[in-house]
Amino acid sequence: MKYNFKKFKISKSYKAFSFAETIISIFVITIGLLAAVGLIAKTLEQSLDVKNQIIAGELAQEGAELVRNIRDNNWASNDSYGSFDYLPKHSNSNYSQASYYDCTIGYGSVYGSGPMSCGVSIPLMGLYNNFYGYYANGIGTITKFSRGINLIYPDANDLAAIVIVTWGSKDPSYFDANYSTNCNTSNKCTYTQVTLTTWGGN
Repeated sequence: MKYNFKKFKISKSYKAFSFAETIISIFVITIGLLAAVGLIAKTLEQSLDVKNQIIAGELAQEGAELVRNIRDNNWASNDSYGSFDYLPKHSNSNYSQASYYDCTIGYGSVYGSGPMSCGVSIPLMGLYNNFYGYYANGIGTITKFSRGINLIYPDANDLAAIVIVTWGSKDPSYFDANYSTNCNTSNKCTYTQVTLTTWGGN
């Protein structure tokens, strides 16, 4: 019996990737990886910016509450000079139409301590992480945040406290005149405003 081995012949024809196809594949993969890395970096940057916005918002609210604390303690102690004593003013009896800019106030300020300074230089508005883990002016490790407080008395019985906090290249005094329009997250700035009135007839 004769066998025809030709019909069992296995074809060994293989087709490999060309050099150009390999380069194109590497290029496509690289573009995809770069896009993924860019997306991750952008997400991390946005997360950090959201964190800064939250901290800045809390620091602005804290500044307003510290001003309110002075007014409240004056009323609680029946201060003879009135609810706005220990806050900047022309004299003990004249608050009308007065404005004070770029003020600082210390954490934990209490009645009688005379804690506010106005018209301070830009570095003095910088906030530090102090030894107790609080943000404060002048003591501890400097942070990216700065806080300025503006006090405006439209009349003798009312006080508007505008607290501006920044965490970028611009300091709070940059936004004094246009805080309501230009102090926003794109400029790495936030602010809060509170209106206080005299209490107890003072």
